[in-house]
Amino acid sequence: MDVTAWNTKEVWHIEVKSCTSADPDIVRGLYQCVKYGAVGKAMEKAEDSNRKVKSLLVVESKLSKQVRDLADELDIHVYELTPVMRRELKNHRADLAT
Repeated sequence: MDVTAWNTKEVWHIEVKSCTSADPDIVRGLYQCVKYGAVGKAMEKAEDSNRKVKSLLVVESKLSKQVRDLADELDIHVYELTPVMRRELKNHRADLAT
């Protein structure tokens, strides 16, 4: 997983796929989210925690219908960056490279 965020009520396991990721890589990201969710729920149960465990896939591109359908079937939240956000991220990466 790329990021874990939590508070007293929720734990989010977040996987990020770049704009260079093709459908097969994004599908792997979906299954990674399934894995993170299952492991996270087991860990919360072992700690006798009542926090909700959620997984999120963040992508820099628009999902294909096939991948979107799979995400819906797996009940994985997906956040698609908007074109403006992608442009800002690209500019930020360029700034970091200099």
